[in-house]
Amino acid sequence: MAGRKKTISKTAETLAKALTFVSAGIEEGKETYKAHCRIVNGYIVTFNGTMCVGHPIEENELASVCPHIPTLISAINKSGKKLSMAVNDKGNLQVTGENIRAIVPCVSADQMPPVMPDMKIAELSDAIKDGFKVLLPLVAEDADRIHEMSILLRANSMVAVNGQVMFEYWHGIDLPPGLSIFKNAAKTIATTPEKLEGFGWNGRSTVTFWFEGGAFIQTALGEGHWPDVDGVFAKTVGEPADLPPGFFDGIEAVASFSADGGVVFDADKVRSGYANYGPDGPVYGATYDVPGLVGKHVFSVKHLKLAKPVCAKIDYWSDDERALFFGPVANGETMPKIRGVIMKRKS
Repeated sequence: MAGRKKTISKTAETLAKALTFVSAGIEEGKETYKAHCRIVNGYIVTFNGTMCVGHPIEENELASVCPHIPTLISAINKSGKKLSMAVNDKGNLQVTGENIRAIVPCVSADQMPPVMPDMKIAELSDAIKDGFKVLLPLVAEDADRIHEMSILLRANSMVAVNGQVMFEYWHGIDLPPGLSIFKNAAKTIATTPEKLEGFGWNGRSTVTFWFEGGAFIQTALGEGHWPDVDGVFAKTVGEPADLPPGFFDGIEAVASFSADGGVVFDADKVRSGYANYGPDGPVYGATYDVPGLVGKHVFSVKHLKLAKPVCAKIDYWSDDERALFFGPVANGETMPKIRGVIMKRKS
């Protein structure tokens, strides 16, 4: 028998939506403030040390307290068709629902950092979210160098690198230069369903992404210098051409037979890494027919797979040490929004 659909009041639904949005800015098990929220200027706000997340709110009962977000979300989601909230004599929040009464622990406002968003200075669109989604697979959660654990957001484009592969996405929006957006912030922004509509910057260390309806995500910027990404593209001289049919099918087919994680392009076929070949010929491995393939170079399977979702043309045959590739051209467009380079292996 199918379970009965959970019903909650409109007030609870609206509040739960706001709390769920700002929960992206909390970290359980860390400092006290990182799991609580504060209410200021009509916003419910969380801050985890690097990312501040806020959503408009109307519930005045919360204005004098800083409740524990996960507990408050749980209480509201179980409130049923009725919801009321009040601060008890111990300074905690009492949540009363249709059949439930719950106490939500709170902390005092002086325990919460007074972080606020940057004022909106430019318009944005969901092209930023689209670009983040494309570039995120290249970005590390943690690394020693800033360019490996962030996305470089700048005027008209954004860039990500992982040491051997680089993607650039054209968003076409005039923004300040050299903004290093950490992976967690980029991922949170990319997966937020609300439409992006504004950008704020304090001129130094933070930027704010404003969403339709007034919600925001502010993030600290990464510190450190990026390599000359434009110079890399300028020095990559190959001429990408359309992929022969079966190009990525062949790579997928032989990948598991490669002893070193590489694939070799031969005339009309792709084969597993050259390390599988001994002095008397193939010891073990696999080949896959790809008519029209030009033989010459060795690539990392891992790097080619990163490019697969966005690659429509590639220069895999020239003697340049980097393979330049372009993404598809969308309907109504004259140029691809994506370009990138992949380092070739030494054969």
